[in-house]
Amino acid sequence: MFGFFKKGKQKKELIALIQDALSDDKLTEDEYGGLLEKAKEFNIDKSIISDLREKHFLEKIKPIKQQILDEAAMSPEQEESIVALAKNLHVSHLFDSDFILCRTLWKFQNDENFEPTPFDASHWDIILQSGEMAYTYTHAVWEQLKKKKISHGFAGGSLSFRVAKGVRLSVGRAVPISQEYEEMTEIAGGILVVTNKRILLNGDRRNTNITKGRLVSYEVFEDGIEIRKSTGQPDFFRMGKIDTLFVAAMIQSVLVGK
Repeated sequence: MFGFFKKGKQKKELIALIQDALSDDKLTEDEYGGLLEKAKEFNIDKSIISDLREKHFLEKIKPIKQQILDEAAMSPEQEESIVALAKNLHVSHLFDSDFILCRTLWKFQNDENFEPTPFDASHWDIILQSGEMAYTYTHAVWEQLKKKKISHGFAGGSLSFRVAKGVRLSVGRAVPISQEYEEMTEIAGGILVVTNKRILLNGDRRNTNITKGRLVSYEVFEDGIEIRKSTGQPDFFRMGKIDTLFVAAMIQSVLVGK
């Protein structure tokens, strides 16, 4: 029992030493070496140092990353602050796809010399035309506003009269009652691609292709982008907020003209 309490006290002491070393957001080689020696002395797995270091790092960058996602843009200063903290704490860190898009969105908004980078569309079985380059792709759901009808049964009057014993004949007309309304209807889900010549969706049920000449305007919403064309119903492509803003940026850059 005494050994159990001693072990618990030693672990608390080691945690306090680790937290103290991390308080300045740095972990020097000397500090790390000292913590390793203390863990060895207490016979405590050294992974506790890495775990607390990683936890400290994630807590520190949490507000920065939240601001980036809220603004859908990552400035060089924000990126450098995260990279510097990872370096000072000797933590391995990679930015996921959303933050890479946010980095590009910041450049689109702030860099007058911004030039989007094309990608290889063959991975998505997209055959490009001569001189055509693809600039972004994302998963999206293609929707259109469709008319729907709800039936409420029948209405009308009838006249009934006896023609024989136990037999009656009804004469009249039943009129169906229905109500029409419009509703966003999913047409297909798939990969949305923006090139310098068109917007296309390689869908699971249907494909669509909106050329630059048919593009009249577009409107950005929180959950997707509406494309208005010279002919036909407007198309709505539903996707996440950051993907929506990135697709809009590419449309503006390579199709409409910034």
